[in-house]
This record gives sequence, structure tokens and C-alpha cells, in this order.
Amino acid sequence: AAIQTFLGYGNGPKLAPEIAAAGRENVFVSTGFYCGGIDNPHPPMNASAASALIDKELAELETPYADLLMMHHRCQTDELIQQIWSAMEAAKAAGKARHLVRQICSVGPTTNAIHKSVNREQLGGSRLCW
Repeated sequence: AAIQTFLGYGNGPKLAPEIAAAGRENVFVSTGFYCGGIDNPHPPMNASAASALIDKELAELETPYADLLMMHHRCQTDELIQQIWSAMEAAKAAGKARHLVRQICSVGPTTNAIHKSVNREQLGGSRLCW
């Protein structure tokens, strides 16, 4: 089984019993958060806020780790992207995430076309979208 949620959805407490009932080892848990401040209504993110949100989401899901942790949307600056990515890497190093993904393509015909036609594994963590 797989569950995809997102920080801020607020559905962690509802999903936690489902994860427990299935057995955590039998559920692929994917979650993430918006970087914010550029092309969406979410407030700008920083590294400490990202770390706190990761901990909050895991607590609500009643799981010690996410199988996939995603950064979605661009940040205000490349420096913030790097700071938040570092917070995500720290979460992975601490056993709070097994895999990390950056999904922050710019809006535009070229990047949207590339994003739709290229398999994420083919991107290999490249900076194609930012």
C-alpha cells in the first residue's frame, strides 16, 4: 500500500490508524512541503521551519520516517533551496526519510514540457528544474 500526503493537509491524524492497521513496513509513505514565497500562496520556508514541519508531519502520521520526502515549488532564493535541502538531508541522515526528491520546476512551456516527458529517475537529482 502507499499513502501520499503533504505537510499542511492536516490529514496525518486520520492516516495514522490506517498505516498502523496495515503495518508500517507494508505502507510506502510519501510526504512533502511547499518551499513557498514565489509561485504559490504559502509563506516562505527556511531550514528550521522545514525541520519542524518534517517532525510535525511524522508525529501526526505516528511514524518515525517517511519513505519519500519531497520539496515542492521554488523558494525565494537558491540559497534558501540549499538550506532547506540541507535540512532534508539532515532528516534523512537521522533516519526520518529514506528518499528525497526536489520537485520544483519553474512555470513555463519549456520546463513543463521537459518535466512531463522525462522520467524522474532519469533526472538523477539534476538541477534541470531550478
